[in-house]
Amino acid sequence: MEASSIIRPSRDRLRRARIEAGLTQEELATRTKISLAAIGKYERGERSPRGPNLRRIAEETNKPVAWFFEQPEEAAA
Repeated sequence: MEASSIIRPSRDRLRRARIEAGLTQEELATRTKISLAAIGKYERGERSPRGPNLRRIAEETNKPVAWFFEQPEEAAA
């Protein structure tokens, strides 16, 4: 399997979920026990959160895990 064919969560959705939850990167890092550096890298698209970290982010932002993989409606049309 090519690396480009791996499905990754959207960096824009990761950032949007945090902002909609009213959290700073630092607050999200503290609540999820994920390093602040990693949160920043996820939001910049430099890394993607693996299962356990993505689940913790989803829980703290009140989003289902699948939401992070959905395409924006305007792009899906």
